[in-house]
Amino acid sequence: MVDFEGNYDAYVNEDGEMLFGLRYRKEKPKNPKIVYDGKEHVLFYRAGENVIVLGHLNSAIHDKLSAVEKVLIAEVDGEEIMREYFADVQHVKKLPISKETLEQLNKN
Repeated sequence: MVDFEGNYDAYVNEDGEMLFGLRYRKEKPKNPKIVYDGKEHVLFYRAGENVIVLGHLNSAIHDKLSAVEKVLIAEVDGEEIMREYFADVQHVKKLPISKETLEQLNKN
């Protein structure tokens, strides 16, 4: 299943560590992994084949995300942090998702 999340937060602290704030999901994460090609979209493999596309990554974050090996994920429900965990970052030359799929997800 592929889901698109356009409303998320991305932060970098003063030590260069990355954090993504995402919408809370009931299913627990299993071997979470970020796949990133250095451009504007991120694929977040949260649990198996459950993929969340994080769209339109702020250009100020590109270089920082390209330089890290893991990120902290905080799942939030309103103002409350429901779950925190780390996800490894896999750097690739091209995301394993078609441009057409990304464009379709962007419309929803």
